[in-house]
This record gives sequence, structure tokens and C-alpha cells, in this order.
Amino acid sequence: MRYSSLRQGVREIRRVSLPLARSPFGDQPALPEVGIRSLTVGEAADAIAGAREFAQARGVKEPKEGDAAFELGLALNTVLIGCVDPDDPAHPPFFDSLEQLQGAHDLGVDAILLLNEHIQTWQGLLTHGLKSLRAEDVDEYLEAITGSNGLDFFMRLRPGTRWTLVLSMARLLRICLLSKSSTTSDSDGSGNTAGARGLTDAGDRVVAAETKTDAVP
Repeated sequence: MRYSSLRQGVREIRRVSLPLARSPFGDQPALPEVGIRSLTVGEAADAIAGAREFAQARGVKEPKEGDAAFELGLALNTVLIGCVDPDDPAHPPFFDSLEQLQGAHDLGVDAILLLNEHIQTWQGLLTHGLKSLRAEDVDEYLEAITGSNGLDFFMRLRPGTRWTLVLSMARLLRICLLSKSSTTSDSDGSGNTAGARGLTDAGDRVVAAETKTDAVP
């Protein structure tokens, strides 16, 4: 069997809020939504080529990963390709051009970087799925993150891995908080203390959460 003979699936689209800049005063309308999708290898290569051109146009002779202009150009090109109209069944591009993205007064650098993170995280989850970390994985990550180069280590992780790590730690913390709030010693007449019931309830909730595959921010 060859790849060309496989049935090609539909490219998954995820809706996220468009992070428009808004006034902090008065009532705020709901943010519009934008669709995000994963990039093919060819599209990722186009985004990298576009990032090099973006950086070179701003005086960087040999753009490379880590250069501020290159990274911003890569985010811009990724957003241009990966953001689509979520309401049109054909899912055409959401933005018209790179120039439109750069000149949008209500889309600053933070908004572009956030959309880029959404795309990278969604692509990682589509490829690898939302997986729970093993206890030994958590210990390894915690040791590295709390070390002297913790921030560098955390930022080098792929966005999907960062989300999985944060989600796993949040679930563990929730168990601790739920069990702590139920550590009274009163009995319900069945020999089970409220603390034991709290731990059981917390465990049941986490198990239920672990089985959900759509728990994406």
C-alpha cells in the first residue's frame, strides 16, 4: 500500500477567539472567532522562507532561528497560512495578506504570537494527541523547570508539550485542593471519613478528565 492510495481525511479546524485589542473601559462585545488549522510540510517551509525574507528586508543578512526579526516573521507567516474562516465550509484564509496583518491596529505583536502558539499547540495535539504525563515524566520536568535554566527549558518545549505539562500539573493541584478541603474527621456512619470521600471524588473527576480528548484551551 502506498500513501497515494490512502483515504485523505478532512483537515481539522479549531475555533479560537481573535485576540483583538480593545478599550478597557465600558461594556465589551464578544470577541469574534477565527479558525486555526495545522500546516503541511510545504506550508511550513513557505512560512520559514517568508520569515527569512521578512528579516532580510529589515537588515538581517543571515536570518536564523532565535533572531527577533526572523521569529516575528515566522509567526506572521504561520498565522497568515494557519488562520482560516471558520464559517465558510471551504475554510479560505482569514487574512488577506502579510501587509494586512502587519498594519492591523487592533492586532499587536502579542496577538500574533498568541495565534501562532494556538496553531503550534493544535498541530501538536492533532499529531500526538492529548497525553497524560507519567509520574517519572512529571518529576523530570519539575526538576528541569525549577533548575537554574528552568525558563529556557520550558520555552524550548513544543507548545503542545507545554500545554500537556500545565494541564497535568493543574489536575494534580486540583486533587490536592479538593482533598485538603475534605480532611475533616467526621464519619458518615458507613465508616468512611469525609476526607476519604473527598479523595475518591477528586480521583474520579481526574480520571474522567483524563479520558477527554477535546480538553484543549
